[in-house]
Amino acid sequence: MEVLSPLKDGIVADWDIVDSIWDHAFRECLLIDPKEHPMLLAEPSSNTQQQRERTAELMFEKYKVPALFLAKNAVLTSFASGRATALVVDG
Repeated sequence: MEVLSPLKDGIVADWDIVDSIWDHAFRECLLIDPKEHPMLLAEPSSNTQQQRERTAELMFEKYKVPALFLAKNAVLTSFASGRATALVVDG
């Protein structure tokens, strides 16, 4: 067995592995049909427009999600601490 990470510095490097992970998570772990659930995905601040487009393409075209929101990790960190605005240092 070989364990591979589809991420490199927080950015997706292998979309086939990510697709397999999402498929397994939806069908085997969460036991949901993605067509019935809007998706909220966290992304690093350094994510490129191409990465965002590829994520949206996969979610809408393969998984047929009804809605998708891509949120920056720093924004979600701020909200999780109960703040609408904050200075988040990402290392």
